[in-house]
Amino acid sequence: MEFSVANWGEICVEMEAFEIEFFDRFSCEPSDLTVDKLKSTRSWDSILGDWIVRFADMYHRSKALTVSAASKIEELNGQLIQNQQKVIVLQEQVMKSNDEHLVSVQNTVKNEMASIQTAVKSEFSSWSKVVKQNKTHVPTFTPAKLKEAVRSAVVEEDRSRNFVIFNKEEVEEEEVARTVSDVLDDMNEKPRIIECRRVGKPQHGKPRPIKVKFTSCDAVSHILRRAKALKSSDRNKSTFIGPDRTVEEREVHRALVVQLKAKMEKEPELYHFIKGGRRADSQRQETASTTILRQY
Repeated sequence: MEFSVANWGEICVEMEAFEIEFFDRFSCEPSDLTVDKLKSTRSWDSILGDWIVRFADMYHRSKALTVSAASKIEELNGQLIQNQQKVIVLQEQVMKSNDEHLVSVQNTVKNEMASIQTAVKSEFSSWSKVVKQNKTHVPTFTPAKLKEAVRSAVVEEDRSRNFVIFNKEEVEEEEVARTVSDVLDDMNEKPRIIECRRVGKPQHGKPRPIKVKFTSCDAVSHILRRAKALKSSDRNKSTFIGPDRTVEEREVHRALVVQLKAKMEKEPELYHFIKGGRRADSQRQETASTTILRQY
């Protein structure tokens, strides 16, 4: 008989039924069964003979299944060993492939580094010649100057993610974030704000500017382009939005505003404006409204 889960389960069920029938016949528990109790049973010989035959049959089939199971286990064990050997071979192949790929990458990096070194040497040689020919015109770069240049670049990058709201009414116990949201809502904009706060010292009758920080400079550029939408707002028509300028940039902008005012008085037939950090003008269209000068 070949081993299978179904065959083994069938024998287990049969043996369990045999056990129940056996002890029910003698009306006792396994621990109470004795030889005298067996002999006291009527027709003991015929009962015993029948049970011996049944038990021998179950024993024979159980033994056959056990032998078959042992053979199956041996077969599965052999298959397991073969699979393990295949895994080892595959691992060796993968390691070999990785080694070959690593060597290829190393060679590529080595060649690229050699090419870069050659290019750097060539550029350095050319620069050295220029320095020798123009010694009096070559600037001196000190660690302090380099540090200041890096700091300025970092500050400029951080500033590009800011914009400033001007002439927005300031009240006591103000929630600045709510104030900024009100302004942006009138522009139909709902960006994610990183930080916002009033800047400068409080002055009676003059609201302080609000500096707003975004996640990216692209978002700030979009808001600056959309700032003119506030012209049509009832509650924020006198509120202006501008970039986060440095002290020097603010001085330059103030000077441009002064020039713009003078030009507007001198040449009212033209349309005057500031664009890209410069003052400009153009022919005024008949339908154009009076120029609104924004100082921020």
